[in-house]
Amino acid sequence: MFIVYFLRWLFGYIDFEITGKFPERFINLASRRGINMWRLSGTKESFKASTKTAVYSELEGIAKKNGNEIHILKYHGLPHFFETYKDRVGLLIGLVLFIAICLTMSGFVWNIKIDAPPELNEYEIRSELRKMGLTEGKWSKSIDTEKIERDLSVKNNKISWIAVNILGSDVEVVISSKAEIGTERENVNKASNLKSTADGTITRMEVRKGRATVKIGDGVRKNQLLVSGILEYTDGSNSFVDSEAKIYAETSRSVEIKIPKTINLIAKEENTATKKEFLAFGLTVPIALGYRPSGNYIETTAKQQAVIFEKTLPIYVSSESFTEYKNKPVKLDAVQAQEILNNRIMLYEVFMLYSSPSAEIKSKEYFYSEDNDFFMIKSNYIIEENICTKSVIDIA
Repeated sequence: MFIVYFLRWLFGYIDFEITGKFPERFINLASRRGINMWRLSGTKESFKASTKTAVYSELEGIAKKNGNEIHILKYHGLPHFFETYKDRVGLLIGLVLFIAICLTMSGFVWNIKIDAPPELNEYEIRSELRKMGLTEGKWSKSIDTEKIERDLSVKNNKISWIAVNILGSDVEVVISSKAEIGTERENVNKASNLKSTADGTITRMEVRKGRATVKIGDGVRKNQLLVSGILEYTDGSNSFVDSEAKIYAETSRSVEIKIPKTINLIAKEENTATKKEFLAFGLTVPIALGYRPSGNYIETTAKQQAVIFEKTLPIYVSSESFTEYKNKPVKLDAVQAQEILNNRIMLYEVFMLYSSPSAEIKSKEYFYSEDNDFFMIKSNYIIEENICTKSVIDIA
């Protein structure tokens, strides 16, 4: 039915009304001439219907012969549309150009989506794809997906499977990674022990799988066995398990940070140059021709992408700013140095705890000192942390 409706719209049709006596005789005469009418409705003395625009003149002759009056109610279809706007050629040309531009733009890549596991660096993957020619603004018909899949798998040995899917103006890159040696994914369902990562004194234990070889209060050394994955039974038999436990111990750690008594501070100059470019569908047009300073400078880059109706377009404005600076030597006093050292030691503690989420600082001591060239701070820590690390048992 859709094709029928489309053809009627393409060639044009009209709604008309017949009044007068014997409307059924009018219908019979039209049918004998093979004139098709649809959507008939009405009363004994009038009725409404639709028919093709091209045969309306024949219906006027039949109506006159039968003593009826016929008049048009409404025009439909493409011919009527062009007739309505024939005096507004510019509007029609604009419509045609708009449709042509939309069809053309839909053939370009607007957005590239990367679906990859966390262990793969998305920035590196995008860089490799750019080198292979897969960028926003690329003509989608020219993209060889099989070659990109093959080349990217060869360049990145962490990739086990890759698929490049072109979905209209979007490209979706789906990647799965290989399990690396020693990772948890590889060691699933394998037997393992748990060993210590540092010297310390056991404070608490949470053993879920395996046989504990230490107890609370014991002192342990680095690489000492904490939980065994070999279970021995009274009948002399044994079995292997993948050990799971958290063994917490108080460990000690020290760090020393020093800064020179004379430091170089960055003094910003007033000279700043900006370089701007307009990028669209692979074309680059300079907007502002800034220069790159010959001396020391700080470079700041920004990239803005066009968005319309929450859809990103392959259109960008890229800007680079170059700000000159010079190093200004400044001699620190003890108060200034202590403030800088305190900030740095606090950053160290933040990153230390971030790298060991289960760790907790139980105590700490700071010692400040100086010599002819440097101010120094030394910090001693007592830390409670999970000291377990997995060690695979080779049962081959």
